[in-house]
Amino acid sequence: GLSNVLEAAREFKVRRVVSASSAAAYGGGKQEPKESAMISPNVTLYGATKFLGEVLGRQYKENYGMEVVNLRYYGVYGPGEVRSLGMAKVIKEIESIVTGKNVVIPNLSANDHTHLVYVADAAQATVLAATVPGSVSLVYNVAGVPEDYVTFGEIVATLKRLEPRSGNVVFQGEGKKDRGLGCFDISLARKELGFQPKYTMETGLKEIIAFSKGKGSDQTPQ
Repeated sequence: GLSNVLEAAREFKVRRVVSASSAAAYGGGKQEPKESAMISPNVTLYGATKFLGEVLGRQYKENYGMEVVNLRYYGVYGPGEVRSLGMAKVIKEIESIVTGKNVVIPNLSANDHTHLVYVADAAQATVLAATVPGSVSLVYNVAGVPEDYVTFGEIVATLKRLEPRSGNVVFQGEGKKDRGLGCFDISLARKELGFQPKYTMETGLKEIIAFSKGKGSDQTPQ
């Protein structure tokens, strides 16, 4: 699919293409992943397809002068529906406890980490990647503030504090050990794109709770 998009963009002389990559492209085992890091041999099939997309983008950049930007999103969450499987679906399941629902998460422990980024901040990074003037890099990390590198247990605890009627989460996994990623370094996106996350985990989860009660806000926190 991405190959078709890039070829169509080349044919119609599109200046820049922005592609959704993923933290999965790193493959795990990095304490603080940077865009310049080597890809782990433990990368999953999904992560490998995302990395392949980045390689395709580099080829079009080098051979045709097209600007291609790949955004490695990590831990995107927020109101709305998630249709695909993967970590976004897991986070959505955890979010659902604000309705009083109890959930079971089979493959994670409460001590496993993720680096959250609220969906509005992820959208901000995407728009910036498409519109910022000047030269752009091939790959950028997209995540929230460093304080939002949290455990899944901390997400649950915050939800239950903000909404005491929340249900419970049972984690049945044994932990990802060396497969997990560390806190994302977003300094390159800050410097070159002007990306500045506006939501913290708490303000983002408040939006989810409000949305679940039909009181969602479109206001970006100051």
